Amino acid sequence: MTTGTDRAHDLTVMVPALNEQANLEATVDNVLRAGRAAGLRLDVVIVNDGSTDRTPEMADRLAAEFEPVRVLHHRVNLGLGVSVRELLPLAWGEKFMIVPGDNDMSYELVLAMFENCHTADLVLCFYLNREMRGRVRNALSAAFGVVYMTMFDLFVQYINAPCVYPTRVLQGLHLISTRFTIPPEMTIKTLKQGVTFFEVPGYMQTGARNSSSLNFRSLREVMGTFVRLVWEINWSRRSAYARRPVRQLIPLQTRQAAPAACEC
Repeated sequence: MTTGTDRAHDLTVMVPALNEQANLEATVDNVLRAGRAAGLRLDVVIVNDGSTDRTPEMADRLAAEFEPVRVLHHRVNLGLGVSVRELLPLAWGEKFMIVPGDNDMSYELVLAMFENCHTADLVLCFYLNREMRGRVRNALSAAFGVVYMTMFDLFVQYINAPCVYPTRVLQGLHLISTRFTIPPEMTIKTLKQGVTFFEVPGYMQTGARNSSSLNFRSLREVMGTFVRLVWEINWSRRSAYARRPVRQLIPLQTRQAAPAACEC
């Protein structure tokens, strides 16, 4: 994988892939098409995290075929958190986003995120068709959101959502998650830096098939990361995370005028 410090790129898109030979090409195609439509200069990095199917060969082929695409290979599965922490120092874009390699995000949602990537410091999405994930997954997600909202005084639609982050802010954070709890950790710690944020609605595609991630190991990681975040954000490093985020408002078409931002 090539490295560099080219800050002319608008957005680094990380595409994590573990045994995604059936979905990786469609995911990358959505990212590249959305980038062209939004007029962004992309830096797309596929992270093959120890795949045992044809994902490594497919990733190398996509990198050879498309100039914005590069690849990072792991011989064994290291986890999403480790992959993010490894990639962040190598990110070329002013902004940073994770687009899952399972093609979970619709093209329209990816495009909406790209088009709004400079609307605020942090751009979050939330899903309108959450019924695709079933009752148990939605109940756990809702409980997760309420607990995080209460403990960290943050009011967003979906704390585990894919986001467009300011790269330099992420690079300055002390990140502890090793696996899939890295997105909420990045989001919470970025919001608690006092950034502006904006939320974009959209649709998921794969839905309930991802519910296999709900197991004892996953719940144990969620609980462990939560405890460490509470200690770090509310106690040991409280002064570093003491600022409130500012919601960026876009005037509705029916309004004559609206304030630019509000404290949230």
